[in-house]
Order: sequence, then structure tokens, then C-alpha cells
Amino acid sequence: MVGLVPRGERNPYPLSPITYHLDMSLAKTLRRLKEHSAEKNPALAELVDRSTRELRESGIMERVLKVGNAAPPFDLRNIRGESVTLVELREQGPVAISFYRGKW
Repeated sequence: MVGLVPRGERNPYPLSPITYHLDMSLAKTLRRLKEHSAEKNPALAELVDRSTRELRESGIMERVLKVGNAAPPFDLRNIRGESVTLVELREQGPVAISFYRGKW
């Protein structure tokens, strides 16, 4: 279990192996999560590191959209299974897109 605890407050997760302060940087939080995961499951951590390295070496980072780039038009299903197009969303105003894996 991972808990977010404002600085100076009591940890509501006393058995939590790692507690993060709300003012901790994202980079530091991710680094600590990675370290904790590696301690819990070294084989999985190595697999993730190897997969990440292979993706970077494939040149994928040069092909992905960068901050500020326009996304290509798309038609996808939302969380309710409804068809959504980028064109329709842009007609309503600025668009922020979040992708998530869903069920593991």
C-alpha cells in the first residue's frame, strides 16, 4: 500500500512500506516506487527495465507525439463504449486525452 501524507501529518497507513509526501516531486516519487518494486520482485523489475530499454532502442521516442503537437484525427470508444471522435471533442473546446490500460 502506498499513502500520500501531507508533510507534518501522521501516517494514516502505519503498515505502508513507503509513504510519499504531497510535495515530493513526481520524478522522486517514481524513483522510489521503482526501487520499492524492484525490492519486492527483482525479476519483474528486470523485465520492465529490459522492455523499456528495447522500446527506447527501437526509435519509438522519435515517432511519438511531443507536448504541443496536434494529435491525428481518431475515432475511439470511451469508458462507456460510446464512439468518440477527436473532431467532435475539439468542437466543444480544448481536449486533454488520458489513456489507461483498464483491466489487468
